[in-house]
Amino acid sequence: MIPGGYFTINIIDAIQRVYLSRDNGMYMLNPKRWRHFIAASWTDVVLHGSYGTEMLYQSNYFVGPHILYELRHCRMFPAPVNLDGSWSCYFWDFLNKEIIVLDPQMQLCKGKDIHKRHGGVVKLLHKALFLVINRLFPEWDISSEKWKRVYRNDVSPRCQWGESGLYSVHYAYTFNGLDLTESLDMGYHNNRRAKLIWMLLAMWGNSGIVPPEFGQLMYPSA
Repeated sequence: MIPGGYFTINIIDAIQRVYLSRDNGMYMLNPKRWRHFIAASWTDVVLHGSYGTEMLYQSNYFVGPHILYELRHCRMFPAPVNLDGSWSCYFWDFLNKEIIVLDPQMQLCKGKDIHKRHGGVVKLLHKALFLVINRLFPEWDISSEKWKRVYRNDVSPRCQWGESGLYSVHYAYTFNGLDLTESLDMGYHNNRRAKLIWMLLAMWGNSGIVPPEFGQLMYPSA
């Protein structure tokens, strides 16, 4: 393993496929479930040049045979976001109409400083998400107006740049709207990296290509 090895968009998306598979096993065919994972590659589409194009509406991000539930019944939409090379995780809480921002490098920082870094990105992604909802799910009666921004600085220890991806995927899977259901402790990092790789390689029905970046994580001397 490479301590602090960087998580690319491909790696983040692959890990979220694992999380989706685990949720599928838990919920089975129940059309109602807790969350829908927004792909890191979709947030990248929005933030880096393809906003407003058809790429924004690619159906496999939000509909398809791999999605066994109705998005309008999901409360939480976690979305890993890469901003200047550093990962954070945003959450759209459709029950409370809140957008919760968790930046692992800005834990313990003042809310106004977190807003200064993320406020514009939140606005852009929020607009894009509702363009998708209004186009792909016209029956979904939800407004984009009057959503509260929440900048949390108290959910975990602060991390270094190279660990921001690891922290952000952990947030995506364990944040319940209030706290993490599984804490981040000092011995977490390398054990969690190894577990994530094993979960991806062992995932039932995974016919996708393993990102080449995983080879660097598994075989650093190669």
